[in-house]
Amino acid sequence: MNLKILDLFCGAGGAAAGYFQGFSEAGFSVDITGVDINHQPRYPFNCCQGDALEFFDRHGHEFNFLHASPPCQKHSVLKAVAGKEYPCFIEATRGRFKASGKPYCIENVVGAPLEFPITLCGLNFGIPMHGHRLFECRPIILSPPRCQTNLKTQKCGRKPEETRLLARPAGHFAGLAIYRQAMGVPWMSQSEIAQCIPPAFTRWIAGQMLNQLSNCDIYNRL
Repeated sequence: MNLKILDLFCGAGGAAAGYFQGFSEAGFSVDITGVDINHQPRYPFNCCQGDALEFFDRHGHEFNFLHASPPCQKHSVLKAVAGKEYPCFIEATRGRFKASGKPYCIENVVGAPLEFPITLCGLNFGIPMHGHRLFECRPIILSPPRCQTNLKTQKCGRKPEETRLLARPAGHFAGLAIYRQAMGVPWMSQSEIAQCIPPAFTRWIAGQMLNQLSNCDIYNRL
């Protein structure tokens, strides 16, 4: 069975890689197209450079699973440091996705205005990385058990092998090779890893989505 996935605001493809793994393991032939306003030379699937929402307006009907990771700067804790105002594309994306009637997922940072989001952390998947991300999914899925650890998050710039603290890949962090392996993104550059989500997150979401979709009519659209 063929599954066409649209990945808006795609970045370097961390989310897409997870969906490919999860849906392929379930027996689907997976075809992914990413869209980003910036050139993404290392995106591991089909990629179009351009305005994500304009692309959806033209081609959204051609896909049967939708994902978006809208820019998060407006809702990031670092917004105050930057001292700038940023646009928010979440509502515009959600409106389009809901109107399509197709299963979807919107990802963003803690504090973003997502509806009934689940929270995922690297610790949920054995990744020594502290950094929660929110996911608004339709159909709605349940969060895994809350991550628990006694370790503190390391300071930026410290190499992971030099400490037993949790990693936080942000900005100009050290230990690129270690992060590539730990997060499962060997193709990404340092700046791309600082923005990405581990494929393990969306691989898990793919499985949870199929558990829900197998019991309702929308499953027939995949």
